[in-house]
Amino acid sequence: MKRAHVADALTASRFVLALVVIPIAARGAWLLAGIVVTTAWWTDFLDGRMARSTTGSRLGDWDPHADTAVGIGIVAGLVGGGHVPGAVWWLVVAGLFTVAYLTTRIFAFSELVQALGYGPLLWLAAAHHRVVFVFMVATIAAILILDAHRFRRYTLPAFFDGLRTLAHRRKPQSPR
Repeated sequence: MKRAHVADALTASRFVLALVVIPIAARGAWLLAGIVVTTAWWTDFLDGRMARSTTGSRLGDWDPHADTAVGIGIVAGLVGGGHVPGAVWWLVVAGLFTVAYLTTRIFAFSELVQALGYGPLLWLAAAHHRVVFVFMVATIAAILILDAHRFRRYTLPAFFDGLRTLAHRRKPQSPR
């Protein structure tokens, strides 16, 4: 049961990190933003492993919402700080994807919201703080290597199933 509590704490921490990253990204504090975002990525990786190894996780269903919140936090910070052009576009698209995800539960929308945050943040880190960029890319690579089986077996299929669902308007399967 202790693992379930740790998994829940890690999931909950991402909601906090989503709020923390907003002013950091707005200020253009790329090193700190990179640390906050990579911390969110590692908590996602670890809470998933812990939750799958036990029963009784109360926040397991909130995990994709926490991931989406981090993406929204990054977008809000980058837009608020004027670091991305077309602030209205970014907010509208992120908002539409978020609403679409929350109403349809199609995992692809959550991942699109996250990409709207992670992509520009990686781009800005590469332009302004090369060490942060390398650190973030190394984190992505490490998690992909450590979780390659899960990524190939669940994450990618859930994303593409969501896209197929949109095309065929059928009920999606939730990611595991």
